[in-house]
Amino acid sequence: MTDGLPRFAVDRSLERLAGWLRWLGFDAVCLRHLDRQGIETLACREGRLLLTRSPPTQRAPQRAGTLVLASADFRGQLREIDRVHPLGGW
Repeated sequence: MTDGLPRFAVDRSLERLAGWLRWLGFDAVCLRHLDRQGIETLACREGRLLLTRSPPTQRAPQRAGTLVLASADFRGQLREIDRVHPLGGW
């Protein structure tokens, strides 16, 4: 985190959400060329919270720092994130 704000790594299923997070002033990366393992590695290496809609498999259990979002629309997704990591009155 920088300046107390969470930093996000967003998988490709949430590309639109990444754009909204950036528009709201958050550091959010979404790299289409990375698979799930690649984005997890990036998130861990850079101290980012991983946002995804894909639940973890038994072979790849959910890591700390991963938030699996249930909502299909970005407003609901922002509310889900805000409950866990307050976004500061967006």
